[in-house]
Amino acid sequence: MKKTYQIKRTEVQTKKGTRVYYFQDGKRIKDSVGRRKYVKQNYQRLDKPYSKAPKNLTADEIKSFNRSKAQKELYRYKGKPVDRFMVELLKGRGLIRRDDKERNILKLTNQDGSRTFTNYGRFEQAFEIAKDAMFNSSFESQMGAEGYRGRVEKESIMSIAETLQNITKGGWNLEVVSEGQVAYGYEGGLDMIRSFEENQTDRLVNEKSNVAAVRFRYTLEYDPKSKIVTIFLDDTRIEEMQSI
Repeated sequence: MKKTYQIKRTEVQTKKGTRVYYFQDGKRIKDSVGRRKYVKQNYQRLDKPYSKAPKNLTADEIKSFNRSKAQKELYRYKGKPVDRFMVELLKGRGLIRRDDKERNILKLTNQDGSRTFTNYGRFEQAFEIAKDAMFNSSFESQMGAEGYRGRVEKESIMSIAETLQNITKGGWNLEVVSEGQVAYGYEGGLDMIRSFEENQTDRLVNEKSNVAAVRFRYTLEYDPKSKIVTIFLDDTRIEEMQSI
């Protein structure tokens, strides 16, 4: 059996500040290798009870710590990481439980304890169905006019926020286009959609006094090669709901 050696860490004060050296089997090793091995060796000790890297680590050690933690959170199949977009999309569709701590795709379970995916083919099939449902169909949002007691603005934007988060968390680039203006990313896209809904709702309320709420139906277009998802607000279907 191959013998393993503990990584020892030593701090030395120099004229330029504190310098950290790493040793294995009594021999000094490269800083990059030492940091990685030191964090890996002490990961559990450093990670508990800390939710973040302890402050006594150097900036480079904190980066290594966070990388190790991020790697641990990845979903995997036969040891290899699975595309984050696939996982986030299936989470958004409720096909992967958010409270499931398991990270092996084939060991994920449903609420009744049954396996979510019996093989990797089932996982890919679920993703393709969810992807088609997300990209090839529209999704809706509703905004109530002032004084309307139905769904309010905060609630109406939540479904959009979750949809946009599923896109950007999965590594896709988001573009929202309105009248020649383009907003990029989750925050920019959400702000543009919110402004669009507010402006359209105000316009309809001013034109017709009996408008109680406005429903928006958006369509997503995606380019799988460049991993860009685009929402054209000018193509949005707008439906007004009148008060009785």
